[in-house]
Amino acid sequence: INQTKMASFLMWKYVSPDDIDRLESSLDEAQLRMLLYEIFHISTMDIKKQRIAINFHYFNYAFCKSRAFDAIRTATFLSIMNEVFICDTKIKSIQNSTDKSFERFNSMILRHSIERPPLSQQIFHVADVEPIVNYALERYFKRFSLYSYIFGVQTQVILKQVTPHEVEFPQTSLPLNESTEVTIIMN
Repeated sequence: INQTKMASFLMWKYVSPDDIDRLESSLDEAQLRMLLYEIFHISTMDIKKQRIAINFHYFNYAFCKSRAFDAIRTATFLSIMNEVFICDTKIKSIQNSTDKSFERFNSMILRHSIERPPLSQQIFHVADVEPIVNYALERYFKRFSLYSYIFGVQTQVILKQVTPHEVEFPQTSLPLNESTEVTIIMN
């Protein structure tokens, strides 16, 4: 089978089994947020973006807990959401859209919901797919423009207004006593 056609699975891409154990054994919300901060390497962002990114991952993890996902489904879901988030923040805002992002998300969910080796691997149950998609629509894609604006690459346009047909005058030259002598040698 052609290697380019083989799917890339996200099961343990960003979240390891040890990370899941640490998340499961966290005692309170503050400790859980700190673990997510470490797992997803959020330290590279400024403080405002860090808070938003931690909340993003925190609520994704809370969704997994509410659905009683096991370690594999939790790691896969968190990795899929992180992959979508990373993809969307690396693409210029004008080139990205909710539709393109949702297509990427849908593709990743389907790749992890159907057993068709080597193209896909069933990690999520059929009953998980609809709640996952609904959650992503409500928690991420409805706020897509906001995430794109905050985390995406921003394009700035600087306009300079000039009067039409304006003639620019040459700069005034220095007085001779302040000028430098230049010797020109011609062959």
